[in-house]
Formats: sequence, structure tokens, C-alpha cells
Amino acid sequence: MKKLIAGLLCLTILSLSSNALAYANWKELHRYDDLDGMTNHSCYCITDVTLRGLMNGRGDNKFCPDDYVTRAEFAVIVWRIAGCPVPSAPAPFVDVESDSWYADAVAWLYENHYIDYLGHINCLETPFYWQGEDHFCPDDKLTELAMAAIFYNFAKSKGMNVNPGLIDIQSSSGEEWARDAQNWAISHAFWVLKLQDANPHGTVNYVYEEYASATRLDVAIFASRFCVQYMDAYEAEQGMLKSGPTVEADEASGEI
Repeated sequence: MKKLIAGLLCLTILSLSSNALAYANWKELHRYDDLDGMTNHSCYCITDVTLRGLMNGRGDNKFCPDDYVTRAEFAVIVWRIAGCPVPSAPAPFVDVESDSWYADAVAWLYENHYIDYLGHINCLETPFYWQGEDHFCPDDKLTELAMAAIFYNFAKSKGMNVNPGLIDIQSSSGEEWARDAQNWAISHAFWVLKLQDANPHGTVNYVYEEYASATRLDVAIFASRFCVQYMDAYEAEQGMLKSGPTVEADEASGEI
């Protein structure tokens, strides 16, 4: 199974090289000064999400790939992927001000049931009952599993194929929704699997850290691969011309 996962990961990464940006062009296209030593594919994904208007760096030509992503930032990124739709009503969270830079994003995620403040399937972090049922906790760190769950719910709601194929790994959380989301993420190489040392038997272990906090690089890779594998084809089929982030949304959201 581990070899199968590794094989699927390699095949998926190779297939990405023919889409969107060519690896050879990332140096001419990206605008960040802190990507030295990173793989071509990581730089490709960062450049891709930048050109798509999903993430725009931390200022001073820095992307800060190792910084963690907050729930508010992630909500805006997913909202931007969807084309920045206008929500029909504010979100019912006491810690999301109606004039905050992420208010529309959170409200849209909420009304489409991609998040659920009760702490069940669509919750950004499961559970967070201690914060209260009416809190979104925008400044909390995003987890790897939460990222997978939201993208999974988004894809599923659009009628996209979320079949995990041959991958079937029980989630450590024991929740069926977590199992579905993580197997889907692994099968499409959306998660960055961590390479462990080979054991005495000569096999190589790849592991995922579902409850680890997601870094900006983690989110850039997941979002780029998701757009290449899902959104580009979906928008073409739907005849969609997505406007992307508005000037007001981009300025208000600051350095994502």
C-alpha cells in the first residue's frame, strides 16, 4: 500500500508538469526572494497560486512558505478559487465582524455548508466545542485534515469525482468523513507526504500528518494541484469566465 501511494504520488506530480505553468518558467514568473533551495515543483505551485490570484505573499517580495495559515486566510483562498461569490447573508459567528476582510469568504463557506460551527463534518477543525458554537476562530491555525475536508466538500458539492481509487486508509480520528477526505487527498497527491527513512526491510515509508498545522507551502501545493486537476476542467465544462479577486478584496485581505 505504501509503495502504491508513493507511485500514485509520483505519477500525479509528473502529470502536473504539462498543465498551467511549465517548471522551466517559474524563475521568470515568480516574484519572491525566499524560495531558494526549494524544489521546482514547489516553486511552480507557489507561482501558480500567485498568478491565479489566490495568494499574494507577505510583502517585501517574500512568500514565507513555512508560515502557518489561519482559518480566515484559508477561507479567503477557497472563496477566491470559487470566484469570490457574494454571500446572501452574513455568517452567524460572533468573532467575524461584518466589515472584516474575510467576512464574505466565511459567510459564503457557511451558507454552502463547507463549514459547520457544530463541529461535525464540515468543521474547519474537529472539534472546537470549547470555543463555543457561535465562534469561527479566524486566527486559529488551519490543520492539514481541515484543509482536505473543505476542498473535498467543495469538490463534492460541484459534482466532481471524489473517488479515492484504490487508497483506503483508516483515519486516526475514526470519523468516516475524515477517512473519505484524507483518502481522496492522498490519492490525488494533494497532501505533501513526508518521507521517512527506509526501514531495515528496505521499504520506504511516506506519512501524512493530518492534525499538523498547514503551512503556506502546504496550502499552495494543495490549492494549485486542486485547481489543475479539478477547477480548470470544471470551469471549461461550465463555460465559466472567473473574474478572480476584486481589487477591494485583494487590498482588504492584505498579505495572503
